[in-house]
Amino acid sequence: THRRNQAIVEGAGEGVLELDNVGQVRYANPAAAKLVGYEIEELLGLDYRALINTQTDDDNRTDPVRRVRYTTDIMRGVGALLRRKNGQFRPVEYRIVPVTEQRATVGTVLVFHDVGERVRLDNLLKDMQTTARIGGWEYDTETHKIHWTEALYSIHDLPFGQPIELEASRDMFHAEDRKKVVEASQHANDTGASSDLHLRLTSARGRALWVGMIIKAERRNGKIVRLHGTLQDVTDRVVAERQLRETRDFFELTLNAVPTPINYF
Repeated sequence: THRRNQAIVEGAGEGVLELDNVGQVRYANPAAAKLVGYEIEELLGLDYRALINTQTDDDNRTDPVRRVRYTTDIMRGVGALLRRKNGQFRPVEYRIVPVTEQRATVGTVLVFHDVGERVRLDNLLKDMQTTARIGGWEYDTETHKIHWTEALYSIHDLPFGQPIELEASRDMFHAEDRKKVVEASQHANDTGASSDLHLRLTSARGRALWVGMIIKAERRNGKIVRLHGTLQDVTDRVVAERQLRETRDFFELTLNAVPTPINYF
């Protein structure tokens, strides 16, 4: 069993560091060495904080490796930075598991993996949403909590992260269109059907906008548990189409006003 477990750890894609009670490395698997750019032998005896920054300040009380020694819980973290031997930094997610022997914690195991590619794709998605002026939203039908992407906050001229209440978000729509949103949301919640709406909205700064809104439902075990979709600022397109229509109508009226020539033979 020990050999099998060791083989699994040795072949794992995630980095695994076993630390002693003061946070020094006493074992590293090949994936950990590759991720940090060291040889395995170079890692032994190093303080893990020279490799992964999991702290928000210099206070040891915020050090998760030291905190986890006093609990049996697995600690998880995001937003940590991996410090490679060549000086480069990479974002990582990690888990810290206490190692106990005879009910006493004798060390910890730090498991981590590089999330740099995911962060890059997340940033790319944010850039695309900002460029297209389209944001995403979701509404949990059980907890009644709403989540907006950063681009959606921007469309509404609201600071990113501000708590959103359902009624307050609906109040930003034009009075006539607010009813459409409520009815489409209820229809999605009752039947699971999607809706594609064209609406008027007033931002927190008083900007009058035209938006396209898509509402979809997610069903789980036969029950609708989430409504989600997108909202896109289409004001420029609506204005351009209106100007084109007005120009076309003007020329049509002008041509109709011109007397039709009569040819005599």
